[in-house]
Amino acid sequence: MVTITESWYKTTWETLRSLYREVLKRELDIVGAEGYLWAAMNGAYAEDIRQYLMESDEYKEFTKPKPVNKLEALKVSDLNFIKPDGSVFKWHGLTAFLLFKKYLAVEDLTNFLTWAKINKVNVLRVLGMVSWGPLDPRSIDNYYDRLREFARFINSQGFYLEFVIFADAQILMPDQVDQLVHAQRCVDALEGTYTFVEICNEPFKNGVDTKIVVPTTKLLLAEGNYDPYSLVAKDYLTIHTPRDGEWPRKAKDLAEYGFLGLGNILPFGVPCVADEGYGIGWFEEGNPQRSSRDRSLVAQDHADYAAVASLFGAGSTIHGDFGIHCFVPGDKEQACVDAIVKVWDDIPTNTLFGRYTAGHLLGCPFEYNVDNMLRVFGMITDPIATCVVVRGRFGALKPGWKLVETKGFNNNIAITERT
Repeated sequence: MVTITESWYKTTWETLRSLYREVLKRELDIVGAEGYLWAAMNGAYAEDIRQYLMESDEYKEFTKPKPVNKLEALKVSDLNFIKPDGSVFKWHGLTAFLLFKKYLAVEDLTNFLTWAKINKVNVLRVLGMVSWGPLDPRSIDNYYDRLREFARFINSQGFYLEFVIFADAQILMPDQVDQLVHAQRCVDALEGTYTFVEICNEPFKNGVDTKIVVPTTKLLLAEGNYDPYSLVAKDYLTIHTPRDGEWPRKAKDLAEYGFLGLGNILPFGVPCVADEGYGIGWFEEGNPQRSSRDRSLVAQDHADYAAVASLFGAGSTIHGDFGIHCFVPGDKEQACVDAIVKVWDDIPTNTLFGRYTAGHLLGCPFEYNVDNMLRVFGMITDPIATCVVVRGRFGALKPGWKLVETKGFNNNIAITERT
């Protein structure tokens, strides 16, 4: 038996807490952990206890294969993705840029995909090429056959795939004819799978003219372009909103692209996805947008952004370094993911059938007070209004409205009804 000291207890409990989170994906409970503490007192090491946990009934139940969600062919109807039964499909996406590269390298993707499923992700956004991966289609044997195989694998795990054909094309495939041929071969390989196609990630800096490089396909297609002055909308839009100091409210841009219009530019009238908000866990020395990792780990900001994106658009994509490189996030990053998932569940799917309102407008159910909030937004589907408050708390209800319930993350969503 080991020598028991206060320091030993503290260290051992921290180790047990970490193992519970890693293996059972939950917090430690004192009663359940007593047996493992006793094992540690009798000389068991962390690896021994990890093995005990993995042999437990709870772990076996947790890892038992679950029925895979049945995927269905989606279509676009105005601002929504629609399922065959007429219900609305909300986009709960996850950046997984290097997933295809890892698949080709025969890496074990089980933990990452299981984590994604637990966190209610339904779309994986994956790159088909990138210089820093590196992932170069020209260096991969049977690239297009492997792509079809990959898409079918992702679908078999219960996810839709959003396949981004081009990134770093200015380095890897600068010739426009080569781009046209490659794009068409990609969508041909993906036909018959449950796949969205984004032609290029941020084409303005990745060397693709998405007005010309447009493959012919029945798959739902987005340019990847979000410059309203050069954008030619395809089936849906993937919007990267500004990552400035007030970034959580900028998901409101989806309303402007989708149905409000931007100045003298008419609305595009297609589903709009908030594809890259502020990256969870971002840090890059010398980059003002990524100058503080703590700045990127404010769970409330991520919850507010995702709520506004679901209110005014087709949904949002979780974005962060853990997704880019396809690993399960740490505790601080997971707290932000939890906040996003909470609001995904709590925004009604019918909001885009309603009409826009905001705190400064007479029709908004709530008073707008700059001391209490950054913004308050809403969509009215009479007699109900769904509202989201950004960085703050709801103000007083205006006459003619009653509160039905508050929900979301820290009550950042309110459902109200006309009296």
